Amino acid sequence: MGDRRHRRRHRPVAPAALGATFVDELAAFGDGLSFATNPGGVWVTDGTEAGTVPLLQDNLLRIVEFSHAGEIVLAVDEPSGSTDEVLLALAPDGSVATLLEANGIEVLDVTPYGTTLRIEDFNKEFEGLYRTDGTPSGTVRTSPLVPQFAIGSGLEALQARLSQGVGIEAWIADESGTELFVDAAPGPISSDPIGLGRIGDTYLFSAFTLEHGRELYAISVSAAGGFAAEPFGQGCGTLSTPDLSLAGPTRLGALVELQLDDLTPLAPTALYAGLGFGPAPLGTCVAYPAAPFSFAALQAGPDGSASLLFAIADNPAFLGVQVVLQGASLKVGGPALGSYELTNAVEVVFGP
Repeated sequence: MGDRRHRRRHRPVAPAALGATFVDELAAFGDGLSFATNPGGVWVTDGTEAGTVPLLQDNLLRIVEFSHAGEIVLAVDEPSGSTDEVLLALAPDGSVATLLEANGIEVLDVTPYGTTLRIEDFNKEFEGLYRTDGTPSGTVRTSPLVPQFAIGSGLEALQARLSQGVGIEAWIADESGTELFVDAAPGPISSDPIGLGRIGDTYLFSAFTLEHGRELYAISVSAAGGFAAEPFGQGCGTLSTPDLSLAGPTRLGALVELQLDDLTPLAPTALYAGLGFGPAPLGTCVAYPAAPFSFAALQAGPDGSASLLFAIADNPAFLGVQVVLQGASLKVGGPALGSYELTNAVEVVFGP
């Protein structure tokens, strides 16, 4: 009975019709969402009927992949009767640019400092790893390999590749080219590596050998030339949810920017860091860094945002170190201990 009463109290509210049908492939876009529809079109919405408008309408479009890079919407169109797919970049002003035409375009990753695309082309002409800024001239192939799983947040990718004399083994692909990284089964025998995931500076994958069968292997992300800069967790606020993001590659000697948004306007704010995870409840919020210490004091602007630009020390002792960052903003009556609002967290692993 208790369960039935609970369900009745939480009946779904009838949604407002926004004017588009057969909605598919949602992606964040500015302060709202962008989405694809069928018949063909790409729309943007702020959640209201008046604010739901087409960015591009073409009934011949068949959107099969969809993502975004900043204010640029990336849409993969598969024209009727064609085996090729077209990568389109749609700007907020409605302009459309054709970036690539290839057989098998797939968006691999979107980061604050660029977009990585994985292109599979049966004719091999366009196959490889690309980076794009949303313009034809800024869409550049960085590696001829098609990565199967990425290491960290950089362009480096672990690739299971068949090569004469070594079988199918793990290769590294980045802007500088490709090289054999792990030969788990020496000689022509294939280890057929399968990527599993990352824990801090360690990337885990499985590989097969005749002696032991399929086993778990671990490699260092930073030793592979990679790094990590990935947001996680959930912020907590009163009227809005504060957000923390990091722009720039977290390599030794690099310049990066931390951006805080949706804070209480003019609120004193601190950035905290910890060496690894140590989630702890603070009221209805979660503090994510282990043994956090304050490393920067800021003040939110009238628009509720703040930023910090800083250079990562070029110190080899930092290589592979995992740091967890989070922001805390002063707010009387806030959900964290009645005095603060917290952002989400960002995990960083320093790379070379």
